[in-house]
Amino acid sequence: MFLRLRIDNIDTKYDSKLNGVGSIAENVPRDRNNVPVSRAPRKDLRERIEAFLEANAPSEFQLVIIAQHMKGFSYEAVNKCVQRSLIDAKSKIVKVREGWYRAARTPEMMSKVATAKRLGIHGIAISGKCPDDPTRSRLLRDSNIKINHNGQYSYEFSGHPVTITLYPHSPTILVQLEATNNPLSFEEFSGFCFWLFGWGAREKILDHTWQIKQWGWNLDFINLDMTKSGFKRITLKAFRNDWFQIYQKQKDVLRVEAHMNPQDLALVDLQRLVDTMLSATNGNGAYHAPAEDRGDFAYR
Repeated sequence: MFLRLRIDNIDTKYDSKLNGVGSIAENVPRDRNNVPVSRAPRKDLRERIEAFLEANAPSEFQLVIIAQHMKGFSYEAVNKCVQRSLIDAKSKIVKVREGWYRAARTPEMMSKVATAKRLGIHGIAISGKCPDDPTRSRLLRDSNIKINHNGQYSYEFSGHPVTITLYPHSPTILVQLEATNNPLSFEEFSGFCFWLFGWGAREKILDHTWQIKQWGWNLDFINLDMTKSGFKRITLKAFRNDWFQIYQKQKDVLRVEAHMNPQDLALVDLQRLVDTMLSATNGNGAYHAPAEDRGDFAYR
């Protein structure tokens, strides 16, 4: 009898626990798919703001936008939290300018702010000279495009449009290569020089007559937007024929470029220089200072 009584008591307690669990489960809020919603405590507001900014780095946000993403907190609470965070030297929130904030940049984050392409060459204009009038007349006659009595040849080099223009009353030949949206690498530029030398040889244009009239160097940086700082373009014209500028190429691409209009630069000389640079760098790894070098600066 005593043993039976203990078993009954245990059954009674067990049933009461099950009933309790059932009542608790019924009170747990559920979503529209009847899945229980977690009652885990919400993150601290500062942690939530930092997490939002880090997830969207390196973008910058106005305080009102940040507040809209902090569900359950008012604008005043978010503003107060951000201002308190800025006082902390270890804060992960950075005030860019009045009313705009972003996440502090970590080494991992800086890897996103990297060059989209290697050093590129674009804005290429080259001029040559016809050796005589019969050659000029023949090229004008055979050109497949006629514009204002000028003759044009249209080609393509590695996906870049190439236009060669001839003039009826001048021996000048103008060559333009479109590369602003897809700049040439040094290897591609060297290849283009050989391509032009080949075209000129077929048409009896001597290599030494080709002159660089304009060319530009550029670096493109992704995930950088200078317009958020109130600038669209910064230009520095240091010399009459050379200028340097920084501008927003696309919404998320910042371009730094230098343009030059040399007065006397032969294409053969530039091509040899580029080839020399490529020969010196091909097959070589990154520079490592010798063990005895005890300089004051180190680059890593």
